[in-house]
Amino acid sequence: MQLTVNDEDGVPEVYSTPPWTDDADGRAETARVVVDPVGRPDGDRAGVLLTMTIGEALVLGRRIVEVAEQAAEGQFSRRGTQWRREVQNRKRREAWNVLMAGSDDDPSAD
Repeated sequence: MQLTVNDEDGVPEVYSTPPWTDDADGRAETARVVVDPVGRPDGDRAGVLLTMTIGEALVLGRRIVEVAEQAAEGQFSRRGTQWRREVQNRKRREAWNVLMAGSDDDPSAD
């Protein structure tokens, strides 16, 4: 998931919720960890929440630390390197297509 937010006021939040039981239907909910990558700024902007169990959050946290430490040492993931190459190739193709489309409409080319 790539998330781009133009509003710089949002501050990422990470918080946990305790386990609970819904008295109406007796359904039990486990404790959760919630990540709100853009925070809750004032206004009506929709939020993005990633909710996971504590176990899932621990696995994700460890994986993030491992990948970040490797990246800090200049060792990047194969998947990330491939994705970056695909994005760069797509942007080159798009730029080439715009350039070629513009050359047919350019009256100074006559």
